[in-house]
Amino acid sequence: MQQKSAQDVVKTIQAILDINQFSSGDEYFKELVRNVAQHLNVKYCFIGRPLDTEQTKVQTHVVWAGNQFVDNFVYDLAGTPCKNVFDGKRVGLYSPHVADQFPEDELLRQMGVESYLGAPVLDSKNKMLGLIVILDDVGIDDREYYSAIMELIAGRVASEIERDDLQENLQRQVEERTAELKARMEELEQTRNELVQSEKMASLGRLVAGFAHELNTPIGVAVSSASVLEGKSRKITDMLEQDEVDGEALDEELSQFDEATRLITSNLKRASELVNSFKRTAVDQSSEDVRQFNIKSTIDDVINTLNNRFKPTAIGIEVDCLADLNVYSIPGSLDQILTNLLLNSLEHGFSDNKTGQIKIHATLNQEKLQLSYTDTGKGMEAKTLEKIFEPFFTTNRAHGGSGLGLYISYNLVTSSLQGDMNCESTPGHGVRFNIEFPVQLSL
Repeated sequence: MQQKSAQDVVKTIQAILDINQFSSGDEYFKELVRNVAQHLNVKYCFIGRPLDTEQTKVQTHVVWAGNQFVDNFVYDLAGTPCKNVFDGKRVGLYSPHVADQFPEDELLRQMGVESYLGAPVLDSKNKMLGLIVILDDVGIDDREYYSAIMELIAGRVASEIERDDLQENLQRQVEERTAELKARMEELEQTRNELVQSEKMASLGRLVAGFAHELNTPIGVAVSSASVLEGKSRKITDMLEQDEVDGEALDEELSQFDEATRLITSNLKRASELVNSFKRTAVDQSSEDVRQFNIKSTIDDVINTLNNRFKPTAIGIEVDCLADLNVYSIPGSLDQILTNLLLNSLEHGFSDNKTGQIKIHATLNQEKLQLSYTDTGKGMEAKTLEKIFEPFFTTNRAHGGSGLGLYISYNLVTSSLQGDMNCESTPGHGVRFNIEFPVQLSL
């Protein structure tokens, strides 16, 4: 090739590669194919890629025909000049009368093609990525000039295809990884919900066990008194059936009869109060309905249901709340929060010494309920305090602690009640939980 021809190649390559620097993918290939057709003055130009691993068919990537882009198509390689380019991995130039040389390729004749030049698009490992082809209705005279340009352009196409394939693979990997992470997150969320629900049911179960134990005492006393009453009734009946009745003995039996009746009445009343208290607390803890309720009664109900847990201890519980403080909110959430706080104090704050004081102070401030919960237990170190609202964090794992009690409480305050919750504590000085959430005074 003469020096002039080499300069022409360089100029033509520069003109063909004069493409918008921000173009990529299909837009880049469209500009490139259009530039090739226009600067080489040919009628057709396309880039094709093998459709299958056996390389029996080609899928065009972008096609320029005449003076416009046309739809992509698929064609069989058998009997085409492209087959030779694929097999030889080298430039194939057939001109003139290319249709006569490849009679099986009916498309060449239908298009009126006289000349064909195809250059293989090879990756860095000499693997066929595809080919770039020019066709025209006249013959190609300067074979070396056209072949050199197409071979160089094919190298540029290979680089762009490799970049696109890499980006596509990365995008696919990102999408697959994202889908995996999403599925994992959904699985973890489902597991978390199941664990939280399990903990709620466990809390309700502890409530039921405590209630059953607490209810056993008044019912037991009532049953025993009824048994005594039955015996006294038979004895009085026997005395009255005698000819002479000892008045003093009868009075003694009647007084014991009255005492037994009083014990039955008072203990059945106590059992009734416990049942009502438990019903309110149990129903509230399993419900998320907004309704009107009394704050003082709600706190007292929770304390009553946990009475059997605190009765063997010397832990006093003091409630400071107005008796007529009625609000609209979700009582079940408040029940659950108080239950968790009280049990947390019992199992953690007073784990070493079952003596101390718990204070619950509730007040209303501009339609926000402010709840202060304090105990005089052993308190917490700073590193423990930082993690108490984290799921599954517990300092009592060896004794069955789940690490979900305070986590559930925090989520109930911040999510269900749309409020705030924080904790203050130092070792040896107990804890203070500050809870605040909006309430309504009327609907």
